[in-house]
Amino acid sequence: MGAGTLRLKIEDLRHMAIGMRKLRKDGGA
Repeated sequence: MGAGTLRLKIEDLRHMAIGMRKLRKDGGA
């Protein structure tokens, strides 16, 4: 269970990082 939860957290962080990059590119800031 612990390993599965950790994997989910890593996936969430990865998606968040990608979203931030997209926002920065779109915003131009």
